[in-house]
Amino acid sequence: MSYINALNLFELKDGYSIEELKQTYRALSKKYHPDYKQNASLEEQKESEEMMKRINEAYDILKNNLGKEKTKFNIETYKKEKIDDLDKIFNITWEDISKLNMINLRKYFEEIRKEIREGIAYIQKNTNKIDVDYNYNITIDNIITIKKDLVNCFCKLNYIDKIPEKIDYTKPLSAFLSQLLSIKDKYSKESIFKRKVNLETQQYENYIGYNILIKYINQAKEIAINEAKNKQFRETSLNKIIENLHKNILNVFNIYAQRYMKINSLKEKIIKYQDDQKISKLFTTLWKNFQSDPLNNNFDDLYERLERVINIKEIPDDLDLSGINYTNLYIENPENLYIIQTNNKKGKNGRK
Repeated sequence: MSYINALNLFELKDGYSIEELKQTYRALSKKYHPDYKQNASLEEQKESEEMMKRINEAYDILKNNLGKEKTKFNIETYKKEKIDDLDKIFNITWEDISKLNMINLRKYFEEIRKEIREGIAYIQKNTNKIDVDYNYNITIDNIITIKKDLVNCFCKLNYIDKIPEKIDYTKPLSAFLSQLLSIKDKYSKESIFKRKVNLETQQYENYIGYNILIKYINQAKEIAINEAKNKQFRETSLNKIIENLHKNILNVFNIYAQRYMKINSLKEKIIKYQDDQKISKLFTTLWKNFQSDPLNNNFDDLYERLERVINIKEIPDDLDLSGINYTNLYIENPENLYIIQTNNKKGKNGRK
């Protein structure tokens, strides 16, 4: 920051006193210090932090130059100040733009950067203040025009019909994009629908199993949001999408309840065979799978294997199987826990 910029920020003139400097610093600090912005939005807090950095920098410059008159006009110094101001407009990297999911607006960012470079090139050639001001102002006006085109495209991409608040087009690009993200969060149809989805699904928070089913509930919400996006958030489609959302979530809870009851139905039998290591191992695997992921695809297979092993275990050793014909009856089990070998002859059975 230059001495002249510091003077302008504090609205002081050459010959200022230390009392004037301190008084102005206190007034600016009271206006912009983060401690006074705790109830403000995140965007306003960030702007206040940046402004406070500039205030502190200006204070140090003015304090170091106290009593010195340095405002004699110098065209090269003036040109440098204007060039520095233009350079600060594009204060964001392509990586940051990508993280903000705005890379699809790259065309406009490139136009802004090109305009800044051209403006700087013209100012560097100027030899008087009038020409410098003219080229600087033209560059700023052109950048504002590009920003307005960017906003129009941004609104179309994010399904924003109108923006009921004022946009500051003079802000550097980082702060300008923060404005747009705030607008998107407030007014885009996608954000509005997301809030509706969250409101609609709050009722399930008191359902048994909600905490361990949250992954599947969030998946159902994402499906609803993507479907609404594919329908371009048309009002005629949204009610049906919300209806399907409730059906999908209730289906998740129904599957959870059915599986929970299935496990409970085996508990008495499991207690009876608690000393059987194979049964105990299968039940432990089933229970851990259910606890970690209640809707996992292995549940039915594990449950059926355990149920078959228990049923075989309960066949009396002296059971009379004469008169019953079996053909290739066996238990599908990769560990070959139990196999009933049969043929068409009566009374032949065995276990392996």
